[in-house]
Amino acid sequence: LVASLVSLVIAASAGAVRLRVATLGDSGTDEYYGTVGATFFGDKDIPAMNWMEQLADDRGAYLDFGRLESDPTVRGEPRNDGYSRNWARNGAAAVGRGWAVEPFSSQVAGAAAQIASGDVDFAYIMIGGNDFSLREFVGLSFDRDDPGYQVFAQAVFDAIFGAVDTLEAAGTAPIAVGWFLVGGEIFWPSFSLNLRIMSEARDRRVPYINLFDFLTLGTTE
Repeated sequence: LVASLVSLVIAASAGAVRLRVATLGDSGTDEYYGTVGATFFGDKDIPAMNWMEQLADDRGAYLDFGRLESDPTVRGEPRNDGYSRNWARNGAAAVGRGWAVEPFSSQVAGAAAQIASGDVDFAYIMIGGNDFSLREFVGLSFDRDDPGYQVFAQAVFDAIFGAVDTLEAAGTAPIAVGWFLVGGEIFWPSFSLNLRIMSEARDRRVPYINLFDFLTLGTTE
């Protein structure tokens, strides 16, 4: 899988192909500007672009996130407006609905159908932060010795790699998983689960991409 992904990236960077990318996740990936997802924040005109939108804007000659649709009624739920291969939704959680309209399973089903049809070269999953935020919101424990927390962490882990299994079974597109970010007092519990996810990805030979390294180490150029 890693070799296949590297080959695709090399071909895309050489201008030989446009890499068709499907993305799954939460507000870290859902479009910010003028979309249904932006209304999660009570404003459809957030004056910014996330990492996916920046890549679509700056590297559109190499990366293809699908057709950009401004009318959410054209496709309806769960894809609505935005880029056709960007399934991420603000408020989404790996387990259940989180704060989102649609559960994560809807994202997985949509991306799997695109992969099965040969419309995707690479898929990236970054989700889990809202699961931790929701657990904190309702006041539940993050003690790693707490059986309830252990069940919770396992459920998030299983949902992420269940999505990997589903997407891999749909076709030949390489699947990668990413580091999800949460702050405050729940950073360390989430950090521990991220390390476990990274280890599992390595064992499965699934590419693991920490976008936050690029965000914190990048320049303004």
